[in-house]
Amino acid sequence: MLAPKRGANQYWRRVKGEVKAKIAECGSPTLFLTLGFAEYDSADIAQYLRKNK
Repeated sequence: MLAPKRGANQYWRRVKGEVKAKIAECGSPTLFLTLGFAEYDSADIAQYLRKNK
């Protein structure tokens, strides 16, 4: 009931602090992507994967 409203600066300050603490504890976030067979047929994804090898 007395929790800060989602749009308030106090709320986002708390959330930002939680994110910074999690990064300090676990390290920088990374992206993990799993593709199924159908995604390999996409020209955009295939081009991206070939470019970044």
